[in-house]
Amino acid sequence: MTEDINPIVTFSRINKAFNKSEAVMSTAHQEAEAKSKDPVEAATRMAALGNALKVLEAADAQAKSKVLVSPDDAVACLLQTFLAQKAVEENKVQPLNPHLKEAKFDDHDVLGWIGSFFTWWKKIKPAKWQTAPPDPETIPGNPSDFRLAVLGDWGTGRYGAPVSAKSIENDPTGYDVLMHLGDVYYSGDDKEVQKQFLDFWPKSPKKPNAVNRACNSNHEMYTGGHAYFKKTLPTFRQKASYFAVQNDHWVLCGLDTAYADKDLAKEQVLWLRRIVAQNQGVRKVILFSHHQPLSWIEEQHPKVVGKLGDIITGGHIFAWYWGHEHRCVLYDQHPQWKLHGRCVGHGGYPYFRKDWAKMGGTPEAGDKNWVMLPAKGFAPGGRVLDGPNPLIGGHDDPIKYGPQGYMSVQFSGKHIFETVHAPDGTKLYDRQLV
Repeated sequence: MTEDINPIVTFSRINKAFNKSEAVMSTAHQEAEAKSKDPVEAATRMAALGNALKVLEAADAQAKSKVLVSPDDAVACLLQTFLAQKAVEENKVQPLNPHLKEAKFDDHDVLGWIGSFFTWWKKIKPAKWQTAPPDPETIPGNPSDFRLAVLGDWGTGRYGAPVSAKSIENDPTGYDVLMHLGDVYYSGDDKEVQKQFLDFWPKSPKKPNAVNRACNSNHEMYTGGHAYFKKTLPTFRQKASYFAVQNDHWVLCGLDTAYADKDLAKEQVLWLRRIVAQNQGVRKVILFSHHQPLSWIEEQHPKVVGKLGDIITGGHIFAWYWGHEHRCVLYDQHPQWKLHGRCVGHGGYPYFRKDWAKMGGTPEAGDKNWVMLPAKGFAPGGRVLDGPNPLIGGHDDPIKYGPQGYMSVQFSGKHIFETVHAPDGTKLYDRQLV
């Protein structure tokens, strides 16, 4: 199955192709002007392309073109998707190492391809917004006890992603709900969504009526979200990019924070406010999204939190699970908001470990897998998963990269039990939350 996914597009290959010959950038300028009737638009696109090359260079500084790198930049990711597909079409693919294939191209190839890139880029528009049902769907059978599997930033088709999928499929109990918190790399186009996400997405053979849900994210929206809205949602029988499922004790609400970048698009706030109001004293509300409402080390997203207003400050949200940050962090209960924050963004993207000691972290006594973090800024303290990533072995030094995996949540009546799993299913954390 991994033979079908796009090859890696490394910065070293891009850098040589774009900077070896002045003709490449000169041709890019000409094509940008030719594909646009507006000189301002042409100049804007060239500036964005130049910035994308700088972003890719910065993102590759540590990776050194040995693993997949996909920065939070639309044009950089579009360029990677485009170059990967052109390389496949023209059979310009070679082994990067025993486990990965690399797109092989040079300045002569890019000179022939650059016009097509601007044509494709110009045509990208956002997919049509879809409105969610006003009321939550009931989990089939309305079980008092059910299990949820959570994967975030998983859509690589590589590293820990397929291993985690197999562990979820082979779980002896099975899952009633399977949730993806978003990101299919590089830019979530039709092929990437099919080959790196849907083809690998775990089944739940012991629970044939399992509910599958996927949050929208920035990488899917780089190509307008068309594959997400037209492939992922129908496959998952999901009506919209925001959603809610419930039983008698809990209501799980997914938010779209990517259609409007790092914001809450359209009518979601009114929808969520209605659900929260209806469930006061009835069910506890848990949120899921791609982008984070708070973070210990990454940027905050004030538009997301700000629009929720008193829903957050009034303590109406029990827990919030998100991705986007490529790591696993279990935050202490927020002292003001009262919610339990969970970053689960370590599903499939290779990310670098931090020197947590220099940042104030201390190893958890008796558990080498976790580093304890103090409160910082507006983020509460908590614990972050740390250690080497053996699934990077053969690609690069596994000591440099953080561990991957997934979470499972057992709902038993009014109680929740959380488990953090390594990709092979090994339990790295297993405790009752409430």
